[in-house]
Amino acid sequence: MIGRDAFLPIEGEDYDGQSGASRIDCDDADLGQTAAVTGGGSVFYDVVDFGEAGAHGVQLRVQAPTATTVALYAGPASGPPGGTSVAIGNCAISATGRAWATQSCRLTHTTDVHTLYLVFAGAANLNWLQFH
Repeated sequence: MIGRDAFLPIEGEDYDGQSGASRIDCDDADLGQTAAVTGGGSVFYDVVDFGEAGAHGVQLRVQAPTATTVALYAGPASGPPGGTSVAIGNCAISATGRAWATQSCRLTHTTDVHTLYLVFAGAANLNWLQFH
């Protein structure tokens, strides 16, 4: 395994880069912090290892004032994002108001090591994500 294990929870606030996101205190059961992302904002996580068997879905622990979507992309394990990133999923997120909910979606089967990008269509807080 290299880098982050995709099959263990990845904390939302542990992003390696962002646009329109910040770290804020979390009021979910596990407390700590969360990534607060604006509509059109994004976060990315370097060196996420999906292994040889790969992942086919993801769980997102989110708080969203209104329904939105989160697009997931896998890019090269090193280097900046660009035209080489591949869309691996588009997750519909139900409105949760001020409550936290774990929401799941299917992905294109993804293997190996990538930089993982999440792009939020609408504002949401991300506590953690975990692949399966």
